[in-house]
Formats: sequence, C-alpha cells, structure tokens
Amino acid sequence: MKLIMVAGCALALVLPVTALAYCTEPSFPIYTPRAPQKPSEPMCVTMQNCTQFDIDMYRQELDSWVEDLRRYVQKAQDVADEYAADALQFAKCELGQ
Repeated sequence: MKLIMVAGCALALVLPVTALAYCTEPSFPIYTPRAPQKPSEPMCVTMQNCTQFDIDMYRQELDSWVEDLRRYVQKAQDVADEYAADALQFAKCELGQ
C-alpha cells in the first residue's frame, strides 16, 4: 500500500501540471440575444393622410427601435467575446500552456 502511495507521489512530481488538467471545449452559449423587429409604417403612409401625431408616434417608435438595436449589438458582442475567450482558453489548455 505504501509502495502505491509513493509511486503515485513520484508520478505527480514527474508529470507536468497541464498533463493532469482536463480541457473543456467551449460550447455555444445557451442564451443568444434576439434582434428587435423594426416597427411597421403607419397605414396612413400608404393613403398619404398622416397627421402630425401619426408621424411623431412613428418617429418615437423608430427611436426606440434604434436604442433596442444598440442594446442588441452590445449583448451579441458580449456573448461573442465570452465564447472567444473560452475558445482561446481551451486552445491554450490543449497546447499545455
């Protein structure tokens, strides 16, 4: 029993630490953001009878959509950056670095 213990300790000292490490391959993120949908033009546009109120409301919807798009881009970039970092860490682990 002591011989096995001594052999195990000797083996642990000889092997590099990375040889004992388990490299986890990155998986695609479960959460991926969804792009917001562009608001539809008001029906009054096709009939060419929009009021100033209709135009102002549509502009507000467009402004809100643009802000949603900016948040979407940031979230998508964050997810991509996290995946890239995990992939780099995996590659370094596989190379024993």
